[in-house]
Order: sequence, then structure tokens, then C-alpha cells
Amino acid sequence: MNEKSCRVLFFGPAREAAGREVMDVPVRPGLTISDLWKTLQADHSDLQSLRGVRLAKNHVYAADHDPVVASDEIAVIPPVSGG
Repeated sequence: MNEKSCRVLFFGPAREAAGREVMDVPVRPGLTISDLWKTLQADHSDLQSLRGVRLAKNHVYAADHDPVVASDEIAVIPPVSGG
């Protein structure tokens, strides 16, 4: 990861939809969690079909308006079902 990107981790079905476990995403000023999710969906169209996905920033669930800065770790976490 370089100093101008965040690291995105994909779990479960999100990993399958993105076709990878980890990627670095360039960060621009004013980027929010919502903006990042829209960018990820645009770049990986299979992510668009996932419902109930939550994003966590540095191990804490994030709100849509939370800012994303370089060196953040973002986790894409789909809903979990158990049984």
C-alpha cells in the first residue's frame, strides 16, 4: 500500500464478487465510505448484487458519511447467516 491509498479487504461473497481478497484503492480528498463503496461497485459489477453489506474502517463499522483517508483499512463485510 502506498501513502495515497487505502487497503480494502473483502470477506465471504464480497471476496468472490470482487475476485480478490485485498486491493489498494487510491484516496482523493473528501472521499467518504459511501463514495468508496460506489467506486468499488463500479469497478466490480458483481458487488452490485450484494445486499446488506457493511463497511468497517479500521476495525469499526463505518457510517456512509465517514471520511476515508490514506492508510485506512476498509473491510467489506456481507451479512452473515448461521444455523
